Amino acid sequence: MSDAIVIDTNNIPKHIMDALCRPLVEVIEKSYQCPMFTAGYIEWHKKKYGCLPSNYESLLQGVE
Repeated sequence: MSDAIVIDTNNIPKHIMDALCRPLVEVIEKSYQCPMFTAGYIEWHKKKYGCLPSNYESLLQGVE
């Protein structure tokens, strides 16, 4: 018997999902203002896709 809890996110009403996700926007924006986080993301993207992210210039502006 598994103790895992399975949540079908398709059954969560949109207004509830929006309310749950709203705080993430601020956290994500702050993360990209950190030079170490941004550098790590850029390196990950280069390894995974073989190129710089399409928003590379805006990423650099966020850490200035």
